[in-house]
Amino acid sequence: MSLDYLRELAEKNLCDQCFQKYKQIIEPTLEQWRSNPLYLWNHSEMQIQIMVMKLEGVYRTESIFWELDEEDEKSGEVDVESFRRIQRWSMKRKLDCLKEHGVLGQKTYELLNIARKRRNKIHDVFSGISEDDYGLFNKISQVVTTLFIGNLYPPPIVNLDLISTSERIAEKLLCDLKSKDD
Repeated sequence: MSLDYLRELAEKNLCDQCFQKYKQIIEPTLEQWRSNPLYLWNHSEMQIQIMVMKLEGVYRTESIFWELDEEDEKSGEVDVESFRRIQRWSMKRKLDCLKEHGVLGQKTYELLNIARKRRNKIHDVFSGISEDDYGLFNKISQVVTTLFIGNLYPPPIVNLDLISTSERIAEKLLCDLKSKDD
């Protein structure tokens, strides 16, 4: 389904005010997803890395950084050496760290490892990503964002309600994945 077709449907079915919101908010998001099919997975990777860095004491203030420029390095707000070290960690090691710190439950850990392995098999994102993988990365993004919100502010407080919520979602997704494999 093309963006032009979706816009046409939106224009026919939405009031003028809602259609304007569609053009301003929804359509640009759809365009970004189309231009980068792994956008949701990349966003999850970023959130996972930030949670690990917070747990490992990389950030010295409430500010969080995904990338560092020269000014950030001189600011004293981040342990630059630790930041660079953790940035080079594999995704598996980052997931192991979150599991060890109690941020990930067992089912969430298993689900994220499945997604990590699927991502590692995708080399050509514009021809190699299946609809199932895209759906998986979309759901992974929801699970990771739930955990990220619970760990955003210092000290990182693992919110047990959010962990149990992510576990329930992960358990359902794992069942869905297993039923598709059968």
